[in-house]
Amino acid sequence: MRLYAALVALFLFSTPIAHADEVEEFQRKSLKGLKNLSVGYVHMPSELEQNGSLTSDEIRTDVELKLRLAGIQVVDLKDFDSPSSSSSILNVSVNAHSSSLGIWAISVNVGVMQPVMLDRDRSILTYGETWGLFRLGLLEKSMIRSVRETIKDMVDQFINAYLAVNPKK
Repeated sequence: MRLYAALVALFLFSTPIAHADEVEEFQRKSLKGLKNLSVGYVHMPSELEQNGSLTSDEIRTDVELKLRLAGIQVVDLKDFDSPSSSSSILNVSVNAHSSSLGIWAISVNVGVMQPVMLDRDRSILTYGETWGLFRLGLLEKSMIRSVRETIKDMVDQFINAYLAVNPKK
């Protein structure tokens, strides 16, 4: 059972869910001209926080460090009162459910929320996810910390998409 769970986890967390090329290109273009980001919502299930497997604080620190090392300006979310052209947010969400067999179902979402104006009513400015990745896997409890590496890899994919449309000068 352990080997099966490890193989499923390895496959699901290392294999990106396929996106159509057009969707990837559309998402990548939405990052053009992005000047800075706030690391916003970092959700970690209380089950993982309580047993010390993963914490929101360590994930937030990992993400902010990766962004800064890539030359992306990170700003504090509390500086954003309402959506504006300079208030883009990178959110990280982890969901986890354990089974009686000791196997955890884990989903991870990393997404960029940007201010968007509704076409039907241009007076409405709100946030919408313009770029995102999703991973799903099964893990044994002893492997929960590997989710941290999955998140780092997903943030690297964001950074690559960002740099593709915002080359360093």
